[in-house]
Amino acid sequence: MIGWVKRHHKKIRDIGVGLAIFEGFNFVYDWLFYPFALWYWGLAIGAAVVTVGSLVINVIVFAVYEYMAVDWLGAHALRQLEEKENKNSLEKLATWIGKKKTTLWEKIASPIVFVLLTLPIDPVIVAIHHKRKHFDGLVWRDWGLLLAATLAANAWWLIKVGTVIEIVKFVWNWLV
Repeated sequence: MIGWVKRHHKKIRDIGVGLAIFEGFNFVYDWLFYPFALWYWGLAIGAAVVTVGSLVINVIVFAVYEYMAVDWLGAHALRQLEEKENKNSLEKLATWIGKKKTTLWEKIASPIVFVLLTLPIDPVIVAIHHKRKHFDGLVWRDWGLLLAATLAANAWWLIKVGTVIEIVKFVWNWLV
């Protein structure tokens, strides 16, 4: 175990630092700015503001991730997992996500999995894991994945956070 850590310490550091910064920023945006914007500007204007803001941020992160060619999200590491024999179910799903879909079943299941992944996972991570090639430039398909993931995630967050804000406003007005 110690030998493995020594051999992979740079990769561990890159992923750890990258994820810490990424998730720290996401926490501030998702749990502080997002509710504030919906409360302050209302659901319609607030939703537009946070969606455009998250799209701009995601485009920057997406482009910087590709430009830096540092796998701090572990997407490239999943590609290396494809070569492993005797994969468990989670490993099979993880490697299936980035592959080209050939069967009818895969073509039907892929968009469903994509949308379901955008609910609990950041859209940048979902889009990067769905890319077919990593650190080989960005194509229109990649930008489409990012846009779709960002819009799906923002729709989910709007339902989640907007409902809570409207309930709090209702209770506040009822009490006061």
